[in-house]
Amino acid sequence: MELLANYTTPEEMLSVDTQTLVDLLNKTSHGYLGLGKAVEIQQTAKNSFGITLASSSFALIIRQYLEQLKSLESSIKKFSSVPKLVAYAGIYPKSRQSGESKSDGRMSKRVSPYLRRAVWLATSVAAFKDPTLSAFYQKKRDEGKKHLTAIGHVCHKVLAIIFAVLRDNKPYI
Repeated sequence: MELLANYTTPEEMLSVDTQTLVDLLNKTSHGYLGLGKAVEIQQTAKNSFGITLASSSFALIIRQYLEQLKSLESSIKKFSSVPKLVAYAGIYPKSRQSGESKSDGRMSKRVSPYLRRAVWLATSVAAFKDPTLSAFYQKKRDEGKKHLTAIGHVCHKVLAIIFAVLRDNKPYI
């Protein structure tokens, strides 16, 4: 993000040389994105009519997104274990107790609803499309877990995979 910190207006952002954008994409995507995506972004930005209509608004939004990305990157470096990432994402049941009754069924609402929803939606698809996750989901169902509970277990596994991918800087296979 430091690479684009000096570019504050849309015109300046559009003038970023291709190699700087390639370096940024390569760094932030851990080598997945490069020259092709940089050229695509630059062409799309140059052909976008909205840039000239509300350039100061777009500049402010882009700066805010860059700040959010910086914040998220620093937050990610605080995660030293899978349980910490799971807790941050809110993919754990919240215990509630009143007198003798106890409930463990609902997800915690004290974290980012956007992250929790993104993980939940991705997992809802992956649980039926990815063979490993599908087998894990079916195992939980065979243990007598309800659908949503089994998806919650798969969410935990997906976060463990994400943690390993980020920690080891290797793609998920």
